Amino acid sequence: MNSTIKTLIPSLFLVAICTGAIAADGKLSDRFSKMDRNKDGILTLEEFNHEIGETVKNIDKNRDKELTAAEAETYFTAIAPITDPKTPKRIAGVMRNDLNGDGRVTIEEMKAKGTSDFKTIDKNGDGVVTAADM
Repeated sequence: MNSTIKTLIPSLFLVAICTGAIAADGKLSDRFSKMDRNKDGILTLEEFNHEIGETVKNIDKNRDKELTAAEAETYFTAIAPITDPKTPKRIAGVMRNDLNGDGRVTIEEMKAKGTSDFKTIDKNGDGVVTAADM
């Protein structure tokens, strides 16, 4: 797996974590399968963005359609304690989508970052991600 793909995998993991797609054995293929809504073995940008929308819904406790670090912390500490080394990384993973630096992550910002990540993962530029792209 090339280094660019390795840097984008956290985006896929974040979506998978927030939408309940984490498998006990941690296999990326299981996460991919959860995001592949129509089970055709192909992940489209629409499917990826759907999962991003679900991510926002899961974390956004006050339903203002914006995520804050406090909301991300509340969400992720319900999954694992803050002392778990993955928890701060998960919170940071949400907040790195704050493209305008205002301390809030909107669904538009998450989808913009997700679209960029998706296009990078889609090695052959055909508009879909398959296991071959991974």
